[in-house]
Amino acid sequence: MKLKNVTEDDIYTLVGHTLAGRGYDDYESGLVKNLKVSETAIDAEMAGRSSPNYTVKVWYDDDGIDGNCTCSYSQGFDVCQHVAAVLFEWVYERVDEGVVESQIRQELERLSKSELTDLLMEAGKDNPVFYRRLRALVAKTGSEG
Repeated sequence: MKLKNVTEDDIYTLVGHTLAGRGYDDYESGLVKNLKVSETAIDAEMAGRSSPNYTVKVWYDDDGIDGNCTCSYSQGFDVCQHVAAVLFEWVYERVDEGVVESQIRQELERLSKSELTDLLMEAGKDNPVFYRRLRALVAKTGSEG
């Protein structure tokens, strides 16, 4: 198995049910930052809930998937909830590695103004931070609904 084939079940197998649950909560809370992926490794930062950021590395080698973190829990064990959170981020948020920013921009430029508006409104429903940015834009420009 390679990192690109990792599934949710693999995460539970690697870290166990309790840590996977905590990691999923961290993922859902948007605490995974600066995800960088290569063919055999994932590097990321985790925003700590009550402490500084952690550095997380997950890799694939002949022994399978493994990982480590700079948190205190990971000092006694190799894997922790932060490793799980990074893997959930990878499993649920990964896109085709062949798609690059220029291709996304090209597709967006092809859309009509109405299609772009619909896309932005839908994104606002799914992302509260983005929705606040849209609201701030409206407040800044003085547009009325």
